[in-house]
Amino acid sequence: DAGFVLIFYFVGFVMLYFISQNPIKKLFTKQYFVSFFQLLALLAGMTVVVYLVDYIYLPAELHPATVNPLDALSLLKNNLHSSLQLFEGHFFQTENLPGYYLLKMMFITIPFVVLLGFLVHFILWRKTISTVLPFPEIVLLTAFFFPLFVANNQRLFPANDWSLLLFIYPVFVVLAAAGIEALLRKIDDFYTNIVIVGIFLLLSIMPLRHVIFNHPVSYVYYNEISGGIDNAYGKYPLDYNDQINKKTALAIIKYINNQNIADSLKGQKTVIYTDGGKGLQYFLQKDSAQISLGFCEYDELDSTTNWDYFISFANNKTPAQLKDKSWLKTGLFKTYKIEGKPIVAFIKNPRDTFLSVASE
Repeated sequence: DAGFVLIFYFVGFVMLYFISQNPIKKLFTKQYFVSFFQLLALLAGMTVVVYLVDYIYLPAELHPATVNPLDALSLLKNNLHSSLQLFEGHFFQTENLPGYYLLKMMFITIPFVVLLGFLVHFILWRKTISTVLPFPEIVLLTAFFFPLFVANNQRLFPANDWSLLLFIYPVFVVLAAAGIEALLRKIDDFYTNIVIVGIFLLLSIMPLRHVIFNHPVSYVYYNEISGGIDNAYGKYPLDYNDQINKKTALAIIKYINNQNIADSLKGQKTVIYTDGGKGLQYFLQKDSAQISLGFCEYDELDSTTNWDYFISFANNKTPAQLKDKSWLKTGLFKTYKIEGKPIVAFIKNPRDTFLSVASE
């Protein structure tokens, strides 16, 4: 997992840097071995501190039985769970996703400006290396390609590969930035470079706008090559890590309080059903005194059952339901949208008459 890879980076790259900075002729000298073991002691000490801080920080019930990252990696590989994943307008079992799934998700979700810089990085590789220097270049390339190789070779992450490998994205951005710098150094003309910088800044406007206006689900971005979120809706997930759950929980609590629904029910709990996952339950648990939360499949919801509200998520809807909006049932009073596309629907039971519906 990511923690194991970071340990590999930490120890491996520090050791590699030490070796590269000390001439081979010093290999069998006393000073070399003293410095080498001092470095090992420092690495071991820092690793122990990290484990201790992690152990203290986690709640007691989450303390791991083992602190061996190799065991964690083994558990990850041997406890994979199959689920449905929306990809190219079809649902796939995660173990049956096409082999190009990860690469395509990267290609259509990474902002075009970053993809362009990454491409330039390798087109002008000689100039890039002279800019970055060989050792940092090796570190960056290894940090980026090694997790991709492991994930693809061992199929560690059959579901949401890209979302679980986002920790390599900063490295991707650094490689892209190095490529852009290499391009500016290659051209080395003041006025031309101003135009180039201006073009890259303009290309950054769309992803920047997305982050500003679509919080807290701004991590899901479909770039200009993919046709944006408008084209991705019904083909790819818009909130595959369920980041909208907290905002959804806060919204329904605020609505209940503003409408004095608790008073109208005379001490009874507001009954809410959802077709979402455990995330919503987590954020509503502190309000369990006034809310009773149950889970129900969207197609099994019956307006005659004893529920007050139904919260429906776009994640588990079929492409057809998303495109024809048939999942937005009668009683809809609020939606959360990304670029105009609904990802959460709040529905009131048609039998209830004590609420004033506020359309959005």
